[in-house]
Amino acid sequence: MSNNPTAVNPPAAHCSQGVVDNNNYGIGMPSNPHPGYGIVNCNSNVSNNHHHHSHPHPTVSITVVSDFNCPWCYVAHKEVQSALTQARISHPNTLFTVEYRPFQLDPTLPTEKPMCRIACYKAKFGEEKMKKIGEALRERGRRVGIDFHMAGKVRQTTNAHRLALKAWLCGGEAAQVKMVDALFAAYFERETDIGCYNFLSKAAESTGLMTYDQVSLSFRHIFTWLNCTSIA
Repeated sequence: MSNNPTAVNPPAAHCSQGVVDNNNYGIGMPSNPHPGYGIVNCNSNVSNNHHHHSHPHPTVSITVVSDFNCPWCYVAHKEVQSALTQARISHPNTLFTVEYRPFQLDPTLPTEKPMCRIACYKAKFGEEKMKKIGEALRERGRRVGIDFHMAGKVRQTTNAHRLALKAWLCGGEAAQVKMVDALFAAYFERETDIGCYNFLSKAAESTGLMTYDQVSLSFRHIFTWLNCTSIA
């Protein structure tokens, strides 16, 4: 798989407030990310807070750029969430926020026809290196509570990213983190095809974002209708 990210530009997403234009959503992709890891950008007004009376509390805004088929991005997600939990306890007067934005780990992956993940890994790394990477991932994953399973199917993650964006637009950080958790866990711990329309609909339902029927109505213009045999 390629480590050169490509921007994902989702069309308008429907929330209860109406259609939201995402053309200026600002999902900018880094030109050369560290291979395998999610990119974490952090903006803070802590040092200058005493000059800004409109902000009663110092704030730290974190942007995580990652892909759902990147295993190291899943590790980074767990580590960011753990760090946030600790920071919010140790700095109760500071407001910490996090937003997840997408990149495509491999822009060449198909959207409609899933591929064998193991075959893709072997083609990319060779069998011996693939085994070593798998061992390193399982060891690192255990430290942050991830039980990696690397088989199953892989395809483009554009629609999964659109669902994560939908969660952000409609429910903010809490809804998006819940959705990101669900997408990563399904792909890397249950070997689910997360590009499958049926899975995405059920993910939206299980996380409380929308009912299955609402997904069918409001996402008809976003999702490609796929023939899926895998339903989480």
